[in-house]
Amino acid sequence: MKLSLVIVERILFAVCLIFLMFYISYSVRAGCNSELKETKATVVAGDISDDVSVEADLIARTSSRHSSPQKKVTILNQDSLVLTENEVIDSGDMFSEKFEKNGETLEEKPEEKSEEMDLEWIKENLNLYYTDEEIHQTALVVQGEDLMAHSQTVWSAHVWVILGRVGTTGFAQNDSIIGILSAEGQFDAYTDDNLAMEVDPEVEWIVRDVFARKILEDRGASEEVVGRTMPATHLFLKAGGGLYNVFYRYCWDDIYDPFDSPYNPYDN
Repeated sequence: MKLSLVIVERILFAVCLIFLMFYISYSVRAGCNSELKETKATVVAGDISDDVSVEADLIARTSSRHSSPQKKVTILNQDSLVLTENEVIDSGDMFSEKFEKNGETLEEKPEEKSEEMDLEWIKENLNLYYTDEEIHQTALVVQGEDLMAHSQTVWSAHVWVILGRVGTTGFAQNDSIIGILSAEGQFDAYTDDNLAMEVDPEVEWIVRDVFARKILEDRGASEEVVGRTMPATHLFLKAGGGLYNVFYRYCWDDIYDPFDSPYNPYDN
């Protein structure tokens, strides 16, 4: 009888042991599946407190702009976003997208830079807008009439006057820069002797700078960005007995000193 009880106890123990192993195996598998279904990710948003730091691995898929294989990206933040198991984040777009949570922007999309509105880009590609002849002859006229001023501000004002006459009614040959420069009675320095001289590098730099700023102005840039040293209304200049020409609106009316410009971008 005792032997029979012992056998029954061992059988029950074995059954319980098998059941327990099956239960543990099932629980482990269920836990793994649960972790795959929900991954907590965070997006950088301001300062991260010392006591709150959540770290998650995000699978970044390879987009058409990237040839790199899939990789994990770690992002830290005190707030989290929940991704399902099928969602992935493109590593190329991760920091260019705008994420919002509870009405608060967590990551701003960086403002796109416009090359056509970039002064340095225009100066480097100035030949897309003006010819070498226009740049060269404008510089020769400016240095022939205002070189003694030794002032970038005065030279730039002179260039603004030249550009302002192009397309303006009342000026002969106003269909082009060369036309304005070469028209009789407009610029005394437009002579064969002066055009045969070498261009002062600083004067040519000013010409290129103003030409580029005129493009910015035509594209709608602000007055501060354009940096005019001469109002568009002032298209006349004449020797005034000083070191540089006097600029005025018409018939010596409303004389304007280029050094008075609030947007003057030059040091002298």
